[in-house]
Amino acid sequence: MLILIHPVGGLLDWYKPLVAGLGPNWDCYGIPRDRTCDDTAMQALARSYLARIRAAHPTGRYTLAGWCLGGPLAYEIALQAHADGEGDRIDDVILLDPPRAETPTNSHDILITHIHNACPHQTRSIVVEALAATEQLGIPERAAALVARLGLAGPGSSDYPLLGQMLMRLGDHAAMDSWRPTGQLPHLRLCLPQAVTPGSENAGESWRSHAAALTVTVVPGDHESMLTSEELHRALTAPCDSHPHQANGR
Repeated sequence: MLILIHPVGGLLDWYKPLVAGLGPNWDCYGIPRDRTCDDTAMQALARSYLARIRAAHPTGRYTLAGWCLGGPLAYEIALQAHADGEGDRIDDVILLDPPRAETPTNSHDILITHIHNACPHQTRSIVVEALAATEQLGIPERAAALVARLGLAGPGSSDYPLLGQMLMRLGDHAAMDSWRPTGQLPHLRLCLPQAVTPGSENAGESWRSHAAALTVTVVPGDHESMLTSEELHRALTAPCDSHPHQANGR
């Protein structure tokens, strides 16, 4: 069983090419963003997701994997499972181009990019202005204000899909901004793209202290196109103990 944790934005569509490349012999279970969890702390989201894993897969072993924000979330889920005495159920923990294992120093630039991705019809400068104008608002109020400023429908119109995206993206960034990674897992695998993602430089080194045994695999592509890489598909399906447990500095 491969359990995939959502990236920033909370949707699972990004994993479609990855799952298609794994073939029919893999059971995959995806966890989208929990919109019912008011606590945006990474640990609180992980606790909610671990409960969902137990409900959907109460017995047997599984592998946790997450791309982008899903990487740190997978790590936190595994930490809590180990703390609860369930670590022996986890075959592997695989982080796909995760951010560095530290509080991000360029979080505002990352937020601009992710909000702009939700509103590709707007220019980046307009997104920057909208974020600056709404900076003092709480997440629900800021999400609504951003939709009013950036949505295709214009001020005063309802755009519930975009509002949902804004709520999830703002919540995800709040989780990353407050995250202080702690603890250590017995083993951890990182899969990184050949084209280094801004904000993920030296990711392998930053995660080294959080695993007794760390493997880093570099696959073709960039942050997004890596998900279609056959090398990534092979890395995901290879047994954990077939890899040399070492970091290569990436």
